[in-house]
Amino acid sequence: PDDIAFFNCRVGRKATYAESLKFNFFRDSHELKDIAKQEPTDKVAHNYLDKYEFFLKDFKDRKFNLLELGVFDGGSLRMWKKYFPNAEIYGVDIDRRCKAYEEDRIHVRIKDLSSLENLMELHDIQPEIIIDDASHIWSHQLKSLLALYQVLPSGGIFIMEDLETSLNMDLFPGFNDVQISGYDLCERVARVVCGKRPDTLNDPLSEEITKVGMATELVATMKGSCIFIKR
Repeated sequence: PDDIAFFNCRVGRKATYAESLKFNFFRDSHELKDIAKQEPTDKVAHNYLDKYEFFLKDFKDRKFNLLELGVFDGGSLRMWKKYFPNAEIYGVDIDRRCKAYEEDRIHVRIKDLSSLENLMELHDIQPEIIIDDASHIWSHQLKSLLALYQVLPSGGIFIMEDLETSLNMDLFPGFNDVQISGYDLCERVARVVCGKRPDTLNDPLSEEITKVGMATELVATMKGSCIFIKR
């Protein structure tokens, strides 16, 4: 029952189950989530932001460029702007109406992210953080990681969001436009990272997956999302 208290080692006292949920590993990472409540984004509902903050907080006061694929209503771009006060924030979307969300330090480019050529044109931004929150279609997720990861510097971060489209086809029909899902891609990269050897499946993506894996320091998987940190 929720009202029974047990000793909680993390806080050094007894706590009920309901209280203990507040003492989780990411309990101190709440600033990004607090900002997102002012600038609504579905990243709150997905429960991403405390985990993201754990990995992104070292960028907090640095001058750098952040690139987010997918703009929607501009809420997450404004969230990033507030959390990173010295960063330039770039959003990319196919919908020309998203240009309306441009403001100081927020730049919006109109691109078709299914196009490899369009993705390569984003290299000039020279981002240090990339978030793929665009269509979540499998082929688009594959292209974004394989085309953009190379531009990240050492210590740069790539986040692939909404990987549930890879695993719940009853809820997301039509996203499986290629044989390899976004989740499969992340898993194969992780195998290269952990095994310290090339991808073994020997298909047309093996060489590119090996390059990403060999250039990766860390892969972190959470509910619906995967984070890569460049070596």
